[in-house]
Amino acid sequence: MYQILKNEEKTQILDSPKAYLRFKNEEIELVELCFEENEEIPMHKNPLKVVFYVIEGEGVLKIGDSINNLSAGDIIEIHPDEDRSWKNPHKENLKVLVTKFLE
Repeated sequence: MYQILKNEEKTQILDSPKAYLRFKNEEIELVELCFEENEEIPMHKNPLKVVFYVIEGEGVLKIGDSINNLSAGDIIEIHPDEDRSWKNPHKENLKVLVTKFLE
């Protein structure tokens, strides 16, 4: 059986940057991050494997000591417990889809 979730059905879970829970089941969680100019998520670890997909804009993803300039269409896989942070140093908004693998 399939499920369609419309854009207006998203649930805001963070204010700055804005983050919306788009989908969650036993296996994955999809979160949309929306960064305005100079918004950031500080360095942190996540115990889950995560894949980022840059939907629009450009931003900087720091993984450990590595600094990565990313733009729309880029896909990044992060393994569990790797330090990471995001920042949008640009005037244009940055949107990133986060897929968290829960199993």
